[in-house]
Amino acid sequence: MRIKLVLKTTYQFALVSSLVLLMFSYANAQSQESVANQDYRLRLTNRTQLFEVIEVNTKGKDITLRLKNGYEKSIIDFKIALPRPLGKDGMVIDYVGEPVVIAPGSTYEYKFSLPPSHLEVQNEAKTEREVVIAAVVFDDRTGDGDREKAATMVAERLGERIQVSRILPLLQGVLELPDSDLQRGLESLKSQVAALSRDPSGESEAIEILRSKYENVFERQKDNLIGEIGTGLYFGQGKFLVRIRELEKQVSEKSDASLRRELKALRQEYEKALSSL
Repeated sequence: MRIKLVLKTTYQFALVSSLVLLMFSYANAQSQESVANQDYRLRLTNRTQLFEVIEVNTKGKDITLRLKNGYEKSIIDFKIALPRPLGKDGMVIDYVGEPVVIAPGSTYEYKFSLPPSHLEVQNEAKTEREVVIAAVVFDDRTGDGDREKAATMVAERLGERIQVSRILPLLQGVLELPDSDLQRGLESLKSQVAALSRDPSGESEAIEILRSKYENVFERQKDNLIGEIGTGLYFGQGKFLVRIRELEKQVSEKSDASLRRELKALRQEYEKALSSL
């Protein structure tokens, strides 16, 4: 589950002693345990027409939704939002489902947790917590619900798709090397991927898709949506580099043949990802 925080803040760093850190961690754990045991009323708001909530289960801070796709198109992404609790300052949190394909008529179980900031109950008048089924994206990149959120999801997915399409030929190039050169090729691959552009301004094809699918939103939110393409470019690049580091740890003491098998499996994974983005 990816979690996107819609929040602008600045971070200040300070040195603290181990004792203070230990005390803080203990207090925070006690606070979260207390918060999880508090009662709240859950109110569901659905801004989509046919992404139906057919079952809701809550246990403390944990929520499970069973959702049904009532559309004639497959759903490939969706967004669930947590507005700020009544009378509180804090974060607006967007939960974004992992890339899935929910076929027409199919159901999907989605689990997430309310953060402490959304669970703290100050008095009986403020016990209601809202969960919003904000938007869905279909396999043709159109959407329903909150059009701006749907367009944002599509923009980020387009950016990630661009990076995946760039990475696959580089990965194939490594696989064409003899076994004895795979380790050297892997180092070169990391450098090449790290050097890939994350500038969305020249991605004319992706920009045109957004303009055609979400014309009214695009005219109002052009700069933001182009920025979300950049977010996808960054995410696609970073995710692959993390996977390569994980792969290196797994095969550090194994044979070159084992490394080749892992790289082939990674290529298959990314070919599948490309078809779904």
